[in-house]
Amino acid sequence: MSNLIPHITYYILLILYFLFFAFISWRNITWAIALIIVLLPSYLIKFHIWFVPMTLLEGMILILFASWIIKKCKMQNAKCKVTIKNLKLDNWIWPLLAWIAAATMAMIVSPDKR
Repeated sequence: MSNLIPHITYYILLILYFLFFAFISWRNITWAIALIIVLLPSYLIKFHIWFVPMTLLEGMILILFASWIIKKCKMQNAKCKVTIKNLKLDNWIWPLLAWIAAATMAMIVSPDKR
């Protein structure tokens, strides 16, 4: 039982931090992005949500993305349809496709075929 208490405290602190970050990202997305940039080394803080391994940095990015999507949906008067047309990826479509193609080729020619 005494071995379980540090884990519970760790997860309580993570939940409190994520709630704090969700509040910051809801109030001011610019500050949340700045906080992510300042806390880039937080990728070293690792934990599990059920069976999914995550880092503190990934959690912050997911919370920021979720708050951005929710705000975007609220601005569109509850027409929450996030599509390619809504994101306006016209200038980014070819670089994105090139990046995906390069990543796919790197995965195919990789010597480690697990």
